[in-house]
Amino acid sequence: ASALTTTCVFVPFFFLSDSRSATWMRDAGLAICLAVLVSMVVALSLLPLAASRLFREGAERYDRYIKLAVVAAVAGIVWHKIGAAGKMGAWWERWLGLFSDSITGINWPTGLGLGLIAMAMIAWAWYIRRHGLRSSYAELLGWTLDHRWVALVATVGLTATGYYAYQQIEHRGTPWQSERRVDMSVTIDRSYSLEKVKEHFSEIERQLMERKSELDIESLTTRFSQRRGSIRAYLVNADDGQLTTQEAGTAIKALLPEKVGYTYKMGRSRSWQGNMLGVEVQLQGRNPEVLAVLVEEVAAGLEKLPGVEDVDSSLEDGEEEVRVEVNRAQALNYGLSPQEVASGIASALGTRRTSGFKSEDREIDIVMQLNEGDRSTLDQLRNSTFEGRDGTSIQLGSLADFHIQRGPRDLRRADRQLNVTVFANTKNRKQAQDLATPIREMMSQMALPPGYSWDLGRAARWGQEDADDSNFTAIFAVILIYLIMASLFESLIHPFTIMLAIPFSLIGVALGLSIFDVPFDNNGALGLLILFGIVVNNGIVLIDHINHLRAEGLSRREAILLGGQHRLRPILMTAFTTILNLMPIVLP
Repeated sequence: ASALTTTCVFVPFFFLSDSRSATWMRDAGLAICLAVLVSMVVALSLLPLAASRLFREGAERYDRYIKLAVVAAVAGIVWHKIGAAGKMGAWWERWLGLFSDSITGINWPTGLGLGLIAMAMIAWAWYIRRHGLRSSYAELLGWTLDHRWVALVATVGLTATGYYAYQQIEHRGTPWQSERRVDMSVTIDRSYSLEKVKEHFSEIERQLMERKSELDIESLTTRFSQRRGSIRAYLVNADDGQLTTQEAGTAIKALLPEKVGYTYKMGRSRSWQGNMLGVEVQLQGRNPEVLAVLVEEVAAGLEKLPGVEDVDSSLEDGEEEVRVEVNRAQALNYGLSPQEVASGIASALGTRRTSGFKSEDREIDIVMQLNEGDRSTLDQLRNSTFEGRDGTSIQLGSLADFHIQRGPRDLRRADRQLNVTVFANTKNRKQAQDLATPIREMMSQMALPPGYSWDLGRAARWGQEDADDSNFTAIFAVILIYLIMASLFESLIHPFTIMLAIPFSLIGVALGLSIFDVPFDNNGALGLLILFGIVVNNGIVLIDHINHLRAEGLSRREAILLGGQHRLRPILMTAFTTILNLMPIVLP
């Protein structure tokens, strides 16, 4: 029964949708199901054989040597992991700092609840030390049976505390690669030459790298052209740094040298707790001018929301360009067609291949254009000449008008429609989750033209798909557990005595994640399902023994008290062996 209930917890993984997390969860479910089935075969075949060989008279004399061997093996592993002197101190300092920061950062209701639980656990440990574990547990069971309403109120209070803590922790889907990064874009005025831009970015690199340790910068990269540039700072690990991702970005932006013609914009921040921090609204439509107006309205609405910083959009202005409009009538008077004028400008300024030169090992492109000194300014372009019908030289300025304006904007398409994203940074992902409802209310009050739509972006869609898969898995697993236990106990009522304990497993999970400030992702969901299986297995072991004692003639109260004492040690051994088995994954 224990093997079947554990297996059925992971059977729903094979019925998940085609979301991002479903692929690896199917693989994990298949591996766990196979491992449980193999362990069942081992438990029913090899363990009885091993017991027949080891549980015989005289085997106790080897206990001392086995204990020494276990202690020596554990000591060797610890010594190997510690390595050089001082490594254990650094490990302890890191985890102590993480624990203290998590404790000081929780809100007072959760802290009060944790304090009361800790005081109760300390008092119970002191009582157990004086009266023994089994007798103390029997007295606790007797007290709860005599004060059922008090026990019910305490249970409801603990459940409410766990549910509240579960709502406060950060939720995300697929775990991301641990990376903290700050991106910043730079818009440069056309009056600066490339050499001047290079000098400015060199000054930026110098100032930031001089304060590398203060800003938690691990490495810095910059890219620039004559009109645009970007700054990307990779930050150290969050446990080793002093600033959050948002604080580091604000400090970096404050240190950038101010100069006329340079505009700095904060990009999307990346954090060790997820891919990108912040919120976003994606707009879809067909007309770029209408989308530009909607982007301004959405950006203005986001700036009014609390906790929102660095509002920007993916709608980028095009590069400045010179637009030449040829006067057709004037060109025809000199015997030139507009196409000839356009071809002459393209040949003089472009970099298109006109011919080629074949060498012994390769072919070399030949590009013909004006010297760089003859095409560096707009006046030089106006003064360029063409040969007319009668062989006279004609200046281009007399044939065409020149205008400097922005080129086409950078727009992306999705589902055959233009797509623009308005985004803003937040301090953490939990704050971004809290802003989802205000953003929906803001967008519901905004009247979009027909044919235009919005959503909360790709990350929100992925998160919703992962949440739907997790809910489906949990509900399907509970149904399968009930069916197996109903067939085991031959009753439709007895399974509820075990299944009612499943929701209480969320208490410890939520409080633990809240204390250590760990997000609840797909790995957490997988661990929670494993916990469901452990709770059900412990319940089967306990309830089956209580039913056996009642069949022997004991009353319900006596069977519960005696069954609890008899099964206390196996349940504790199951819990502690599982914890110790998973401990190497938790500790570095």
